[in-house]
Amino acid sequence: MIYLRSSVVLLVMTVAGCATVHSSMMKSADNLRSSASAFAGDAGRDFPRAVEFASETHYFLAAVDHAGDREVISAYERLWDEYHALREDVERSNSQEAKVDFKHVNQAFTSVARDVRGYSDADGSIYARGGFQHDPYYDP
Repeated sequence: MIYLRSSVVLLVMTVAGCATVHSSMMKSADNLRSSASAFAGDAGRDFPRAVEFASETHYFLAAVDHAGDREVISAYERLWDEYHALREDVERSNSQEAKVDFKHVNQAFTSVARDVRGYSDADGSIYARGGFQHDPYYDP
């Protein structure tokens, strides 16, 4: 009887944990979508990748909302690549205004990067192939 009760408590805690991760990720992904869209609207003419990144954030938000863990992780990996390409473009530019505006995108992306760790246990092979190599830029 005690074993059954412990199993039920563990199951409830697992379900509650998943709901918390999903809720937090939805908020972070929506914030990133909003920040990326605003940046693309302001700087999209000078940074074509900003439009591509904003589009990828829409896809990522949809994946978080409707897809399973593997699909979210796969969408995150594409988002990661697009983000780094855009970040490099912004850093190489001489535009102080773009660098300042990009900070909102960076903060939102950092939040997503933290939240995605809740999904990483769903597929241990991601660590093996290096999919979650976070650098100090994102992990204070």
